[in-house]
Amino acid sequence: MKVVSLWSGGKDSCFACYKAMSLGHEVVALINFTQTGSHTSLSHGLSAEVLLNQAESTGIPVIQKAMPHGSYRDEFKKLITGLKETEEIKGIVFGDIYLQVHKDWIDKVCGEVEVEAILPLWGMETKELALEIIDAGFRAIIVATNADFLGKEWLGQKIDKDFIKKVSALDNIDLCGEKGEYHTFVYDGPIFKNAVEFIIGKRVLKDKHWFLELIPEEQARSKNREIEKRSFEIISEEIDFSDVPKEHLPVIKRVIHATADFEFKKTLIFHANAIKIGIQAIRSGKDILTDVEMVKTGINKKMIAKWGGKIICDIPDRDQTSKNKTRAEMGIESALKENTNIGIIAIGNAPTALLKTIELFNSSNSPFAHSPILVVGVPVGFVKALESKALLATQNFPFITNLSRKGGTPVAVAIVNAVLKIAEGGD
Repeated sequence: MKVVSLWSGGKDSCFACYKAMSLGHEVVALINFTQTGSHTSLSHGLSAEVLLNQAESTGIPVIQKAMPHGSYRDEFKKLITGLKETEEIKGIVFGDIYLQVHKDWIDKVCGEVEVEAILPLWGMETKELALEIIDAGFRAIIVATNADFLGKEWLGQKIDKDFIKKVSALDNIDLCGEKGEYHTFVYDGPIFKNAVEFIIGKRVLKDKHWFLELIPEEQARSKNREIEKRSFEIISEEIDFSDVPKEHLPVIKRVIHATADFEFKKTLIFHANAIKIGIQAIRSGKDILTDVEMVKTGINKKMIAKWGGKIICDIPDRDQTSKNKTRAEMGIESALKENTNIGIIAIGNAPTALLKTIELFNSSNSPFAHSPILVVGVPVGFVKALESKALLATQNFPFITNLSRKGGTPVAVAIVNAVLKIAEGGD
C-alpha cells in the first residue's frame, strides 16, 4: 500500500515509519509540520533546516509544511486529499502508542479523507518499545523536556539502555515520553542512508520546556570557516612571515590561531622532512597515535578517515599502572609494539611519553628506521617538558616541536590538523 508517514524527527515517528516499511507498505513521502512564522517544529523546537536534513538522510521524499494552529485540521485534510490525487496514497503512518484521545482524532480525520490510519506502535508496552528501538539500531538524543518532569541536564542524553535504566527509576515518567515528558531527535538507524550531521548549540527554557538547539553541521562549519579565515587574515596582518618556509607556514599559523600566542613563530622547530613524511603518512592511510584522549578528541577524524587511517590512544586503565612508568608512557610503548600502521605520533601533555618515544626510536632493534614516523612532540609544563623537546630537536627522524615550556593539547592538535589540511590540498 502506498502511504505517507508523519515525521516529527523523534524516535516514535521514525520507528513507526520503519515498522510500516517492514510490513510491506511503500512510504512515498515523509510529512514534517513546522510552526508558522518561526521555522521550528511543532513540538520538538528544532529548526526546519535540521529536520529537512534529517528527513533527506533517509532518501525518502519529504514534504515540509508550516501549519497554522487555528486551522490545523483543515490544512491537514487538504494536504492528504492532494496526496491521494497526486501520489495515490491509501494510508498514513502515525507514531502514537497509547493516548486514546490522539487515536480518536486520527481515526476521525482519516475516515473523513478516506485513508487508512496505520499505527504500528499502538498498544505496545513502552519499555518493550524503547528497547526494540534501541536494539534495531536507531540512535537518538533528547532535544526537549517538560521542565516539570525533567531538567536541562537531560538534554543531549542518548537514548540507550543506560537511559532506560535511569528513567525507570523515576516516578511519573513514561519511558517513551508519550505524554510529552521529553522529545527526541533520531540521527541514525536502519532507514538512514547516512547519519545526520549536526552540532549541539544552546539550551533554552521557554514556556516551562527545555529545548536543545541543533545546528546543521555544514551551517556551523560555514560560519566557523568565515571566522577562521578572518582570524588568519588578522594573524598575517600582525606579524611578518616572510622568513618562514612556505611548507611550515600553515602549521605555524594554525598553532598561533589555536593559542593566540605569536611566540610560536620563533619557537616551533621542524625536521627537514617533517611535512613531507607527515603528508605521506596521511595519504598512505597510516594511523595517528596520541599520548592522551584530549589530543585524540581534537584531531579531525573525518579528514584522516578519508585516507583510511584512524586516531588511537592506548592509555592503560589505572589498575594497570607501573611505579616506574606513567600511563601515557606505557600507552605509547604498547601501541608502538602492537600497531605497525602508525604514521604520526602526537604528544601534547606527557614529557615521559616523548622521552619513551625517542628511546624506542633510537634502540638498536628499532623497527622505525626504514619506515619513518613523524613525531609531533609539544608537551607542556615545568618538569622535563622543555628538556624532552630539546632532545627531540636533535634527532634524525622526522619531528615537529617547540623549544619552550609552552605547548599542550591545543598545540599538538593544531599541528596535526594543519598537516591533515595540507595533505588534503588546503592550508
